[in-house]
Amino acid sequence: MNEKQYCKNSMSLDIFWQNIPLFVELARQKNFSKTADILGLSVSTLSRRIKALETSVGVSLFVRNTRSVVLTPEGEDLREKCIPIMQNAEDIYEKGTQKTNNITGTVRLSIFSEMYYSILATELPKLLNKWPNLQLSLFLTDKPTDLHSELVDLDLRLGDLPTSNLNARKLTSLDLYVFAAPSLFEKYPIPQRPEDLTLLPGLTLIYKGSPWMLSKGDECRKIIINTRHSATCVRVLKDMTVAGMGIMLLRPAEAQEFVDQGKLMRILPEWKGLTLDVHLLWANNKLPSRVRVVKDFLCEVFAKVK
Repeated sequence: MNEKQYCKNSMSLDIFWQNIPLFVELARQKNFSKTADILGLSVSTLSRRIKALETSVGVSLFVRNTRSVVLTPEGEDLREKCIPIMQNAEDIYEKGTQKTNNITGTVRLSIFSEMYYSILATELPKLLNKWPNLQLSLFLTDKPTDLHSELVDLDLRLGDLPTSNLNARKLTSLDLYVFAAPSLFEKYPIPQRPEDLTLLPGLTLIYKGSPWMLSKGDECRKIIINTRHSATCVRVLKDMTVAGMGIMLLRPAEAQEFVDQGKLMRILPEWKGLTLDVHLLWANNKLPSRVRVVKDFLCEVFAKVK
């Protein structure tokens, strides 16, 4: 290889490595404007750098339309190869820059949205005050996250744990009970037994739905709920419940503020509506210290939650 060819190859590699983080983020967000905002770039700069990356590798990585972008087969192949490379690069960077009692770098944490609002919103500042150089990227979601494809370090998951090769730790179990607004019973009779719930409009999460399993000691009842409205977000359902639009399952701690205000009441209080396990999942067996401190912090927080 002559000097001219070497310089050309070196420049192509520089373009490749400089723009790979942008490519991975765009592959995750599937939108130029959103990705540009996250990266602190203009849309035109992001578009130019992605185009330069495509030129350097000699293939189109995205199919573009007016609203979003979709990975081409070549782009999907590159994304799968780049994720472990980026994770290893971050680990190397951390080891090279870490000082005594100092944690640096970014931790990507996927959280079921209501767990953030009701539990972690007031707790996470404590973590960041302790480790001021730690950076969090929070992904609020109401569906399971694919840790391998989404480049997420930790996933705080609510509900059943599917069979997978991920590492998992159970943090706690949350008991849910049936709540409704007093105004609902201006139209309907107050239930006296679990079967009476079938006469009321139900408010459920889209991916949970009906039936509800109610229990009292060793006694269990399977109740087919008449779902009137559904949503992917617990907060939306809670607003509907307070407005007297139906019944829903809630943790007592989440409902307490509205109970104190007389806006919600617990129905069939001796019957437990559901128990959901909270798990923390991660893909890599060996966690970098920045991820480990977040993992340990979450374990401490949820050890106190019921």
